[in-house]
Amino acid sequence: MNDLVAVRFSEGDRRRIGMYANENNLSVSEVIREAVRAYISPDYGKGYLSLSEIANAETEDLTLAFSQFLDDFAHAEDKLALIRDEPIWAKEDAGRWYFDFAAAAHKLADDNGLPVPAWCLKDEYFSKEPYWAFDTENEAYRVYLVENTPKEFAWHGLYLGPNVLDRR
Repeated sequence: MNDLVAVRFSEGDRRRIGMYANENNLSVSEVIREAVRAYISPDYGKGYLSLSEIANAETEDLTLAFSQFLDDFAHAEDKLALIRDEPIWAKEDAGRWYFDFAAAAHKLADDNGLPVPAWCLKDEYFSKEPYWAFDTENEAYRVYLVENTPKEFAWHGLYLGPNVLDRR
């Protein structure tokens, strides 16, 4: 059963909504529905992809998609929606990306006062072997990475340095 809702608009608002609808080849009802969706979910229609959606996409360049995700995350109002769902990978073996996505979700949640998604704390998202920035074998650089990598990344076995999520 549909719940009907009545909304009253002033004559001026009705006229502006009607003009907008005509200019965009929409019905007044469509304009109002879209406005309500945008009000309820401020990120509606912005095209932001969650980590889960990126993992499931048929993309050849996960680095670019992940970079775009970080940019979108910075501007999104509903940040939790972008990290909440566990990735379902389009590729059979996503390699290190399993750990990168989990560590990023973990750090982004901590940095933004959000609950850490349970999926990123599952055992399969913790690397058994450490990953070092630039595959370095330099012991002094490894010490630097251990001391300066955000704890969320270190917990997931990724030693990538202090600026791992910076987009500057």
